[in-house]
Amino acid sequence: MVNVLHANDIKSCIVHSKFLMYADDIKIYKACTTIQDCLLLQEDLCRLSQYCLVNKLHLSLPKCFFISFTKNKISINFQYTLNNTKLNKTECARDLGVLLDCKLHLDAHVDNRVNKALQMYGFVMRSCRDFRKPSTYLFLFKTLIRSQLEYAVPIWCPFYEKYKNAIEMVQKRFLRATHYKCFRNKISYTDLLKYYKILSLDSRRSLLMVMMLYGICNNKFNCIELSNELCYVVPRIIVQREVRVPQLFYTARCRTNAGVRAPLRQLVATYNSHFIDLDIFALSQSNFRKMACQLLADRP
Repeated sequence: MVNVLHANDIKSCIVHSKFLMYADDIKIYKACTTIQDCLLLQEDLCRLSQYCLVNKLHLSLPKCFFISFTKNKISINFQYTLNNTKLNKTECARDLGVLLDCKLHLDAHVDNRVNKALQMYGFVMRSCRDFRKPSTYLFLFKTLIRSQLEYAVPIWCPFYEKYKNAIEMVQKRFLRATHYKCFRNKISYTDLLKYYKILSLDSRRSLLMVMMLYGICNNKFNCIELSNELCYVVPRIIVQREVRVPQLFYTARCRTNAGVRAPLRQLVATYNSHFIDLDIFALSQSNFRKMACQLLADRP
């Protein structure tokens, strides 16, 4: 309740910028193209500082920093302050578990997730060397290792093959090691996926993204802003579904890879490419997921 009251009050002191709050964490952001924009953002920081002083709210200044997201080679150099203390500038920031770099490449986050998964892989294999049941290894893989590679996937889903292969390598290594330890023979990765009845991590990412789109379309999330961003394709003529299946969602053309990698665009592009035959509005969540898994399993 206290956080809700503070959030309502903070709206009055942040005039020129926008802000996001999660628990006791706040992010203030503004598109800055000139020094004047930076000064307006600084004014909001000063008002926030005064607000905290009046309401006796302590700011943990060592944890406060700023980051500038830009694709330009030269960014605006401006020193922000809070409580008359200079804020440190960082090139990479962690926000709700996702590492965001100043260029929004997200390669730092992919590398971090792969390293974490490999560390957990080593821990599992060392701790379970006496186990002989594949089901035990698979349970540990899904809970301790794969979860490292699938958290917040719609935000950082890799675009380049280099990072897709690095992520897939974790599952390849685990399945091969597990199968050899239990059966003392080697088979291909494709056969391993069929034998253990699991999807590749690339297919899993497609499943997670289309399930998030399902949640957005069916109001499973309390975020009307996302629903408002969806654009639907309305054909000029009635198209027979068995003759030609049009795209359900409109995806704008992008001049850069950064635009193609935008999270919401990736969600709708994934549905248009792989799941257009599934009715995202009529099917129940469980049936939609089951049919999506079947489509991915049958995909070559």
